[in-house]
Amino acid sequence: MQYFADTPTGAWAEVLRHEEITDPADLAGFSARIWAVDIGDVEMHEPQLPLDALISKPVGYEACRIEARRLRALGATRLLTLSAALKPGDGAGFQVSTSGLKRAPSRDAKVVVHFGRLPDAEGWCAAQGAPPDVEVLKHVRPLDSA
Repeated sequence: MQYFADTPTGAWAEVLRHEEITDPADLAGFSARIWAVDIGDVEMHEPQLPLDALISKPVGYEACRIEARRLRALGATRLLTLSAALKPGDGAGFQVSTSGLKRAPSRDAKVVVHFGRLPDAEGWCAAQGAPPDVEVLKHVRPLDSA
């Protein structure tokens, strides 16, 4: 099983949420490798779960696992769902304008779960040993708030 975020901010948010990092001081010395990956076009299946299940703490993951098993039994190899790590509307990036960067319109972040291998996927290392921007923490939905 492989997980992908639809934006770099989403990828960072997923890592920070998983590591339970909420304090900017905890980012000192923290780094990761972030990749941009073309995973190709495969039909996406969306889990039919309530929001509280999609953003749950690990103890609530069983509902997600049951739904994933149901979809896989129907032939799904790829799921598309709401990111548990980013707050609603915080999946937006930036747009370039004549006066510089401006925040793009609000949108929810998504994650893709792919079951199986991706031998034809092509990736590019976008950040090697890089720290996340401290601003990402403002957008992360911490595990303890789920």
